[in-house]
Amino acid sequence: MQKPLLILLAVAAVSCSPVDTHAIRADFERTHPGCRVKTLAVGEGDFDNAFVRIEFRCGQETALREEAWLYQRVGKEWKAKTEVSNGSIK
Repeated sequence: MQKPLLILLAVAAVSCSPVDTHAIRADFERTHPGCRVKTLAVGEGDFDNAFVRIEFRCGQETALREEAWLYQRVGKEWKAKTEVSNGSIK
């Protein structure tokens, strides 16, 4: 009885690859030249969707800005689909 459960859990773990935070950082800095990510956190989501909160600074600004992006699984990769919020200042 335990063996089928372990196999099922192993298959589920392999099929649910986590969002690559290094790729998110690179995506963000490519679309926001001159800005640098301070922190990012993967929040709510499911097997195919993940909301990512990104805190960043641009240029010489001292204010910390924040955006939320939606990432969706496309095949074996995660792709940014939308900006949920746009550059609010904290």
